[in-house]
Amino acid sequence: MIKSLFSLILITVLSFPSFAQYEEEAIKEVILEAYVNGVYNEGVLRNIKLGFSEKFQAFEIDKDGNMSVQNLEQWKAEVEKRIKDGKYPVSATEKVSLRYHNVDIFRNMAHVKITFLIGNQTYAREVLTLYKSPKGWLILTKTFQKQTSSKSKD
Repeated sequence: MIKSLFSLILITVLSFPSFAQYEEEAIKEVILEAYVNGVYNEGVLRNIKLGFSEKFQAFEIDKDGNMSVQNLEQWKAEVEKRIKDGKYPVSATEKVSLRYHNVDIFRNMAHVKITFLIGNQTYAREVLTLYKSPKGWLILTKTFQKQTSSKSKD
């Protein structure tokens, strides 16, 4: 009887995803809906508002080490312009997708290392930083460098 009960408990525990797996899936969902679809593929301002911190900043580092910075308002203005210009949804050849390399979660923060693809071509390597607010996971920063050659070295 005790052996059967132990087996039942073990099966029950193993059948539920771990807390870390749940958090990783929640993070990937925010990145997909707010970042990939909200900004690039569909232009959904509501998703951007729900998935980004108001203090969001994007840092681009070029091949020479120069850095440029954009804030969330600048990003939203670009999306609004593309909406107005009828650029959404994007075509299949312009569709953005991500390849995840690492999702590192520590308490209420996460760092996500990704390759950013347009169509099937590598466009940039990125690190996203998210934090878990009372509303859920929010994208706080993006640091990226564009691919400089046609051959990808992931």
